[in-house]
Amino acid sequence: DDPMRIAAAAQFRVIENSLNTGLADATVSFKEPAPSVPPPMSDVLVNNAHPSASRVVELGVAAPLAALTTVPAGLKDVAIYLNDATGDQQLQLITRDGRHLLGAPLGTAEQDLLLQQPGMTAGASYSDQYLGVSGSAGYKDMDVFYGARVEKGAIQRFDGPGNAITPTPAPAGSGGNGGSGSRATGPWRVNRSTASPGVPPANSTVPTQAVWP
Repeated sequence: DDPMRIAAAAQFRVIENSLNTGLADATVSFKEPAPSVPPPMSDVLVNNAHPSASRVVELGVAAPLAALTTVPAGLKDVAIYLNDATGDQQLQLITRDGRHLLGAPLGTAEQDLLLQQPGMTAGASYSDQYLGVSGSAGYKDMDVFYGARVEKGAIQRFDGPGNAITPTPAPAGSGGNGGSGSRATGPWRVNRSTASPGVPPANSTVPTQAVWP
C-alpha cells in the first residue's frame, strides 16, 4: 500500500551514490539468449548443388531422425538434394509447430521423436495435412516439390559462319531429392506423376527423352 514502492516503466539503470568515492563503475548488460533451434542453412550447407560440396549426415538406430538445419524466413526457391540415399532415408521439411510439408509420412514413434527436436515450439503437434500439397490448399500458398525431377535437355548447334541454329534434343537429366543412390522398387514419383519401371507416367509433362529405369 506504499505509493513509493510502485514500479514505473523505465529502462533499468545504475545510479552512482554521491558518498561513494571509489573509482569503480557499475555496468549492467543484457544478452538475449540464442534460440534453441538448428543452425541456419548458410551455416550448414554450401550454396552449391555439386555432390562434392555436400555434407555427410550420419544417423544411428537410436536416433533415426535429427534436425539438421533451419530454413530462414524470407528465402525463396530453396532446393536441397539428398545424394547416395540408401534404404528409406528421406529429407523432411517440418515447421516448428509440427506441420509436415515435405518428405515421407512419419510413424507414431517418429512423430514423438520429431516433437522432441530442438527448436520445436511449446505445445507443437504433428500434422500431415499439408504434406506434399502446393498452391492454395498448401501451407501458406507455398509451391513445394519432393521427389525425382527430369528436365528436357538440348545441345546448341551452330552453322558454318557460327550462327546459332535449332538445338538438338538431348536425353533428359534428373534431379531432385534422389540425386544418386538406390531407389525403392515398384512405382515412384517423377515430376509429381507416378511412374513404374520401364513405363513413363501417363498424362504428365515429363519429356519423352527421359530414360526410365
